[in-house]
Amino acid sequence: MHNQENSVAESQAESLAESVAAFIRDPAGQDTDNQDTGTHDFDELTHRAFAFQYQRSKRYRQLCQLHGAEPGSIRSWRDVPAIAAKASQNFFVDGTAKPGSLFRGLPENLHQSLQSAMLEATWPRFCLGQLTQPPILSLLPSTEQAPDAMLAMLVDDVLDRWGHSTSIVAVGNQGVDAKQARGFLAARQRDEQPILVLATARTLGQLVESLEKLDLRFRMPTASVVVEIGASVGPVVRTGAKAGESRDPTQLHKLI
Repeated sequence: MHNQENSVAESQAESLAESVAAFIRDPAGQDTDNQDTGTHDFDELTHRAFAFQYQRSKRYRQLCQLHGAEPGSIRSWRDVPAIAAKASQNFFVDGTAKPGSLFRGLPENLHQSLQSAMLEATWPRFCLGQLTQPPILSLLPSTEQAPDAMLAMLVDDVLDRWGHSTSIVAVGNQGVDAKQARGFLAARQRDEQPILVLATARTLGQLVESLEKLDLRFRMPTASVVVEIGASVGPVVRTGAKAGESRDPTQLHKLI
C-alpha cells in the first residue's frame, strides 16, 4: 500500500513538473507542436502546485489551515498563503527535497527538468544581452566541486549551452581561485572579447579583494555582462564599460 501511494505521489509530481515546464516555455499556449497534456492556465497550475505542497508538507498545511485555505477553497492564486523564501526550507524539506531547491518537494530529476526549462526561457533574453556564446568566468562552483548542489548544476548547464570553449570555473578549495580569474580577465582584456561573469556578491567581493591586494585593475570589454546570483532574489544582470569609484564589491570597481 505504501509503495502504491509513493508511486501515485511520484506520478503527480512528474505531471505537475511537466505542466509547469511547459508553461514556462510557452506561457501563452501558442505552441501547437507541444505534446504536453498539462494546462497553460496559470490559475489552474497554481491550484495544482498548491495542492501538491499542501499534501506534502505538514507544517505548510498547518499554516494554510490557520488562514482557512485548503485546495478546494481557494479561488485564485492570490488566495494561496505565501511564506518568505528563506523560511520555505523549514516547511518543505523532506526526504526528497533539499534546502534551497527550486521546487520544493520534487525529486531531483524533476528539479533539473524545471531548471532547464527556466534557463531556456530566461537566460538568452535576460542574461546574455547582445552576447552569443561568450567566454564565461564562473565564480561559482561546478558539479566537479559540488556534485549535489543545484546551483552547481545550473553553472554546468549555462557553460555547456551558452559558454565559449574558453569559459572557466575559477573556484578552488578556499573559494575563488583568484590567480585563474586574473589570467582569464587579462586574456579577455587583450583580445577585447566581451565576457560574462557569473557570481554572487560574496564571490565578487573575494575577487575584488584579491585584486586590491595586488593593486590590479582590468577593463571588461564593451558589452560584457555580470550576472549576480542572489541567495533569494535570483539573477541580477549588470552591464558596464566605465570604471567606478564605489567601494561596493558588487559594482566591480576593480574589474571594469
